[in-house]
Amino acid sequence: MIDQQKIGCFLKQLRQEKGITQQQLAQQLNVSNRTVSRWETGVNMPDLSILMELSEFYHIDIIEILNGERNDMDIKEETSLKTIIEYQMAEKENLKNKMIHISLVIIVIFIISILIQNISGLGIFISESYLRILYFISGMLLGALVINCIYLIILWWNSRKHI
Repeated sequence: MIDQQKIGCFLKQLRQEKGITQQQLAQQLNVSNRTVSRWETGVNMPDLSILMELSEFYHIDIIEILNGERNDMDIKEETSLKTIIEYQMAEKENLKNKMIHISLVIIVIFIISILIQNISGLGIFISESYLRILYFISGMLLGALVINCIYLIILWWNSRKHI
């Protein structure tokens, strides 16, 4: 299993050994220094393409980064591939969870928008221009929700193919 805290500490150690700041590393990788900070604290993990760049930059194997330590012995190709696959699966699971949270937020905002639109039916006056804005927002939210759901279905379908 991947230990984000251990990996974060290892990434920080590698950066410090290289004698560079988070800002300098961020510029090298075209990310924000906040992103680097999140990697080093174990809050977030770099995606696979960034891991490849970090591997090249620090002259170490990706598996060493994913293990959170240097390896003195040769790693079996089978073990390294398994570690990378586990990382990709964890990355997809994190993405799926984020998409679910976004869907829930969209649903809540959509419901609030519909409720506000229906307030005018209760005798509370809402100007026509505000109603048009609410209709537009509702349409955009509904479109975003549909796209989000399609994306989640695709993620689910692809994960079922690998079972």
